[in-house]
Amino acid sequence: MIALLTAFLSTKDLPAMVKGSSYLSIMLCTAGSMVTMFVADRNVRRVKNQADFAKFYDEDDIYYLLGKKNPNAPRVQEKRLGIGFEINAGNEVETVIVALTMVFVIGMAIFLSRYDFADITTSFTEETGGRVQVRVVAADERDSFYVDEITEIELLENYPRMSKNTGYDGTVYNIGAFNVSGYGRCRTYVCLKTRSALIVRTQDKTYLLNDESEAETRELYDRLVEACGDGVQ
Repeated sequence: MIALLTAFLSTKDLPAMVKGSSYLSIMLCTAGSMVTMFVADRNVRRVKNQADFAKFYDEDDIYYLLGKKNPNAPRVQEKRLGIGFEINAGNEVETVIVALTMVFVIGMAIFLSRYDFADITTSFTEETGGRVQVRVVAADERDSFYVDEITEIELLENYPRMSKNTGYDGTVYNIGAFNVSGYGRCRTYVCLKTRSALIVRTQDKTYLLNDESEAETRELYDRLVEACGDGVQ
């Protein structure tokens, strides 16, 4: 474990590895909970077998003290401490509920982590007839437009404030449809660790774009300006 941690911390591409750390933490906590339940179950069985031999215990006390309810008790029973009722965690139905909850949490963590590891890819394709199409892809979001549809390109030193309509707003990327301060509704593909961004206006949409670094964002701007020619500022 120490060797793995040392290798992780010494990795050159550390920022890329920690982009999904929040979801990784959820997965690790869930895995830890499952291990704890497994260990507790083994302890219950071991202590119960010893107590069966000695014949000196109260069955419900043993399950309670070891953090697990008696599986032979009713599904819903009075609280041992306090007022009211509680679900019997030792019952098979409750075990299924806990397992399904863990599966849901792990599934959501995996589903959302794809956005934090989703690099923004912008490509230029020249079609038959000479038209150049620009494609922007990140995770499951994708957009495309033709260079001859662009009416304005603006390079911003800092990306503006934005709020999500649909899509994903995370700690590393904002991807989807966002309300952008000063520009209205935009199709947005922004890496938040890169401060600069481009505003690209077409005949029917506005796009807020950048890349993984300041240099790559500037390169994207120059390439768009070059592809558009003198007709676009």
